[in-house]
Amino acid sequence: MNFRQLECARALAHYRHFGRAAESIGITQSGLTQNNKNLEAHFGVALFTRERLAIGPTVFGEVVVRGADQVLDRIATIEREIRLLDDLEMGELSVGVDPMLANTLLTPALTALLDRHSKLRFRVFSGGTGELLARLREQEIDLFLGFPDRDLPDSLRSLTFGLPAPTAVGRPDHPILSVPNRTLMDFLQYPLVQGPIASWYLDWAEEQLSAENRSVDLLQPYFLQATDVSMLIGIAKSSDALFAAMRGDVEQCLDRGELVEILPPAWPERVPAGVWFPGDQSLSPAAERLVGELTRIAERQFSDPG
Repeated sequence: MNFRQLECARALAHYRHFGRAAESIGITQSGLTQNNKNLEAHFGVALFTRERLAIGPTVFGEVVVRGADQVLDRIATIEREIRLLDDLEMGELSVGVDPMLANTLLTPALTALLDRHSKLRFRVFSGGTGELLARLREQEIDLFLGFPDRDLPDSLRSLTFGLPAPTAVGRPDHPILSVPNRTLMDFLQYPLVQGPIASWYLDWAEEQLSAENRSVDLLQPYFLQATDVSMLIGIAKSSDALFAAMRGDVEQCLDRGELVEILPPAWPERVPAGVWFPGDQSLSPAAERLVGELTRIAERQFSDPG
């Protein structure tokens, strides 16, 4: 038995046609037929039924095809990891990032790697934790940088750290500034613009609303959710919309007086963040270097002084 025979069995079970199955894996129809015969000889049972034009797996064939799926998928993972390990200087890495952390953490980490490993190749996808988790499952990305989510599976490994909470901002003459003893409900009366909404915010907001004896749909006030931070800042500068961003993203606007900090009551001082990656795979050298840089930057720039 060999891996090619398993590929033939899986293709035949999928296409249920010798010609199309053979074409899908790049061999002749006679080659696929012979591989299937050899596999049946190995197990000593018939793996496929052949009635006129209908072809399908027998109960024995279903067992073999399920096993072939597991074996071949694992081989593909091994081959991919070997390619990544082959040469750090020529490695490739796909990274997912919450847009709120792109400039704060990912940009300086990639800059540091560029200085030492300029031949590495990176692709970056921006999105919320749910979207990035789906990409991770589909192996479209190797790891993602973001905020913890309520639905993150235990199968993922992570390196987590604390960051200063995003700062809430609005234009300098925003009408909420004239409201005394502002509550969270006062903030929710205005349009909100934001990137992907993190679980830490929902947990905090639910706690605050409970203390205020209020219950509202926390997603309803959002006028816009987007991954383009500069667009969100532009809207907040020119409208009644409120926006929360990492301070580094709005520092210049605050210094120029284009935005002012408008924090809701009991706004958290720090929030959790981290890097997540599959628990059943070893990190490539490129991924290890990136994770190391991210952790170093988080600890050096955002460590809790207390």
